[in-house]
Amino acid sequence: MNKINTKKKISFYAKIVQILLVLLFFSAVVLFLLKSALFQLCLIYIIGLIVIFNRLSKMKSFEYENSLQFITIKQSYFWKINTPISSIEFPNDMLFDFAVQKGLFTTYLILFIKTKEHKTKKLCCKVIGLTKGQILELTQSLQYAKEYVED
Repeated sequence: MNKINTKKKISFYAKIVQILLVLLFFSAVVLFLLKSALFQLCLIYIIGLIVIFNRLSKMKSFEYENSLQFITIKQSYFWKINTPISSIEFPNDMLFDFAVQKGLFTTYLILFIKTKEHKTKKLCCKVIGLTKGQILELTQSLQYAKEYVED
């Protein structure tokens, strides 16, 4: 049984972003209170606050589990405990193919599933915070599940 999750790493990233958010907020307040000629800088700070808050609100943890019969993938926002926003669960024999694509900051897990109607369905998960070892373990687990079904 393989289990991979990114809850600790996403929590760490979220804390760093929260600290940046607080620092930007307080520096923007100080600049505003000084009423200096740096009004444009204050606007840039406020835009930065909005962008960082937007990124923080979209951070999700990832959990993958393969129990040799079922594959389960759960994603949830880091601030909501035990409430997955998306959960995918399917038997191993439905896995047709998969791809793991590494981006700059994210990894994309693309699964191709065979449905009961013999159609192929594409599922895509955006994952943040996987290490190279976890990506390798995920790839090996999915490859084993795919080969196990083919035999």
